[in-house]
Amino acid sequence: MIRELVSRNNITFMCLQETKCSTWSKEAVNSLWNHSDNEWVEGTENWLECEIRSLMDGGSFYVFNIYSPQHLHQKRKLWDQLANRVALLGHESLCFVGDFNSIRDAYERENCDYRRIDMQFFNQFIENNNLLNIEISDSQFTWFGPAGKKSKLDRVLMNNVWWGSGKWSLATLDKKISYHKALLLRQKVQNWGSVPFKVYNCWLKDEVLLFPDNESRL
Repeated sequence: MIRELVSRNNITFMCLQETKCSTWSKEAVNSLWNHSDNEWVEGTENWLECEIRSLMDGGSFYVFNIYSPQHLHQKRKLWDQLANRVALLGHESLCFVGDFNSIRDAYERENCDYRRIDMQFFNQFIENNNLLNIEISDSQFTWFGPAGKKSKLDRVLMNNVWWGSGKWSLATLDKKISYHKALLLRQKVQNWGSVPFKVYNCWLKDEVLLFPDNESRL
């Protein structure tokens, strides 16, 4: 299934959730892809951070794969840990993606209970660290439970450095074996078609332009 998703959507980087691993080592992460692109890894049971070096310009960007706990005090601890990373890496390209187990507003849940204090701390984390919440273009919710329960638990946050590196769009993929919809983050590429080429008639009347030297006349 993962191979199919990667092939169909031309995915170059994937974040997996609920791998049942409490910790990740650099060696374990390196075994999943070409280790020459991977410079540094740090993580806990709730987040995994990878520094990836661009093959184009040698620059680095950081991806944080988030799987937030459900209890409020554990969430606050996670927000504090991530805030410390933002403070340390603030001038780098940072992107946080995954299951945050929190909503930002009441309309992000349907047929579910929610705690305002939970939303308050989550919004403070986003605002205090100057992170941008990337809106999903095709779905209001990402998690679908029994009895019509719906919630927007999964999202993508990024800092201004990452956002400024291109035009980004976020969509969801169809649910397969999970209650969650997978997120697909893409960099928009403007395709204006072939570059037009103009020829002015006056150019055709200029022998110097048509025949820059005598040999060209042969």
